Amino acid sequence: MGNIIDYIREYGGQLFAERPFGEEDSLVLAQFAYLKLDGAVPSVREGGRTIELREVRRCKPDREIFADTRYEEENRALLDALNESRRFGCIGLNYHENHIDREKEYQFSAVTCFLDNGLVYLAFRGTDESIIGWKEDFNMAFRPPVPGQLLSVKYVNRVAKLLGIRDGDCTGEGKADSYLMLGGHSKGGNFAVYAAMNCDRDVQDEILTIYSHDGPGFRPEIFESSAFARVRSRIVKIIPHSSVIGMLFDNHEPYQVVESSTFGIMQHDPFTWELCGGHFVKAKDIYKGRKISNEVLNQWILSLKEEDLERFVESLFVAVEASGAETLTDFSKQWFQNSLRVMRAFKDMDKETKRQMRKTFATLLRTVSDILSERQKG
Repeated sequence: MGNIIDYIREYGGQLFAERPFGEEDSLVLAQFAYLKLDGAVPSVREGGRTIELREVRRCKPDREIFADTRYEEENRALLDALNESRRFGCIGLNYHENHIDREKEYQFSAVTCFLDNGLVYLAFRGTDESIIGWKEDFNMAFRPPVPGQLLSVKYVNRVAKLLGIRDGDCTGEGKADSYLMLGGHSKGGNFAVYAAMNCDRDVQDEILTIYSHDGPGFRPEIFESSAFARVRSRIVKIIPHSSVIGMLFDNHEPYQVVESSTFGIMQHDPFTWELCGGHFVKAKDIYKGRKISNEVLNQWILSLKEEDLERFVESLFVAVEASGAETLTDFSKQWFQNSLRVMRAFKDMDKETKRQMRKTFATLLRTVSDILSERQKG
C-alpha cells in the first residue's frame, strides 16, 4: 500500500495524455492547493504568464511555501515528488487567489492548473491553519452561503471568462477543446460543488467533473434545489472509511469510500488515504458505528434553531480567540495555557449565554438518546 506521494513517484513518468486524469490526480492537486503560492503564481488581477509547477520553488522560498506547519514534512515530500515527475512538473499554474478577512469571517484560496491534455482543473484550498478559516467552517451550519462559497462562484466565472469559455472562443490560456474540472479537499470540496451549482449556466455546461475529497455537504434546502440537481451526476465524492468531515450536514451526494492507514478524525488527512496499483483502495461503506455518530451530529445540527447555532458558534470562538492565537499553530504552541484561557472565557460569559450553551448540549444528549432508542427498536 502507498499514499499519494508513492503514486506520484510510481506513475509520474506518464503525461495526462498517456495516462488519463483520475480521482487520485484530483487529490494530489487538491493537496497541492494548500501550499502558499502567493507571489509565485500570478493572480487573476495580475494576468501574468502561466508558470510551470516545477518553477514554484524558484519564485518563493521554502519557509514561505510551507508556512502551514501542520503537514510541513508531507507537503515538502509532495512538492519534491511533483517537481521530479514528468506528469505533474509541467502542469501550468495561473490565476491564484488567496484571501483571509477576519471581519467578514472567511478564508478562500484557489489556483488554476493547465494539464498537458487540454484539461483545466480549478483547485480550491480547504481549511488552512487560520482560526478564522475554522470559524467559517462552523458558520456553514447556520449561515449559508458563507463568503468563501460566494467567492468560489465568482472565481469560476472569472477564470472561465479569461479562458474564453463564455464566448466559445478560447482566447486565454485554454484551448478550444478544453473543459473544466473543479475539486478540493475538505472545505475546498464543498466550495467546488457550490461553485459548480451556482456559476453561470454557459460555464456550468463546460464542467466535466466536480471532485469533493471528504468535503462537508449542505443543509437540506440546498440539496433540494434545482441548482444541485443540475450538477449531481457530475460530482465525484470520496471519503475515508471513518469519515466525519465529509459526512457533515444532511448529505445527498453519492460517495465512494477509501481505506486509510489511520483511525477516526485523523483519516481526514489525505496523506493517509491508501492506494494500490495506481488507484485508491476502496471499501464498501463507512463503519457502522461512524454512521450512527454522523447521524447523531447531523440531526443535532438540524434540530437547533439558527439563532441557537449562531450563539453556540460565536461563544465557542470568543473563547478560542481569548487565547490571542490567530492560527492553530499559535494555539498549539502553548496548548495547556491556551486551553485554560478558553475555559476561563467560558466561565466569564454572561448567564444567558451559559443558559443557551447548556440548552444546546442538552439537545445533543436528547438526540443521542433518541437515535440509540430507535436503533434498539429496529
